[in-house]
Amino acid sequence: HALQALNCAELYAQPLYVAVHREDAFFQHKKQIEITALREQKFVSTPHAERGGLSYLVANLCLSHGFSPQKSILRSRKTSQLALVATGLGICILPDEFRSILPNTVKLVALHPEPQPSKVCLIWSKNADELVLQAVAELQKMHAGLSQISNSHEKMSSP
Repeated sequence: HALQALNCAELYAQPLYVAVHREDAFFQHKKQIEITALREQKFVSTPHAERGGLSYLVANLCLSHGFSPQKSILRSRKTSQLALVATGLGICILPDEFRSILPNTVKLVALHPEPQPSKVCLIWSKNADELVLQAVAELQKMHAGLSQISNSHEKMSSP
């Protein structure tokens, strides 16, 4: 599709963290890390020609800080990446939403400076039929409601 033939709406955005093995001496006492300090680390995620944006976002983040992510022996999709990190094969950069499924041996370390968040967007054809437009409206409504619930919980839990 030509870009002008598509609509795009952001559903939500999440901050990015580096997922590391808890016992990795390099990360053991770190709560945040400079992105450039990841230069020598092995990444279990790298851009794939047929898939998603997160691996490209991570690669571009590293490139903007002067290095290319070094490839681990094995690379995989996000949930599998966490399993690879859990075995000590390397690191990956993931959105905060993966915190709820972290293996026990994996922790998230904040990136500094904080990069642009990972965005989840809904893309549909401007010529879409009514059924698609209804689905788009429902998804947008659902995520707007989730965002309001999340924001109210944050306000209630802050001092």
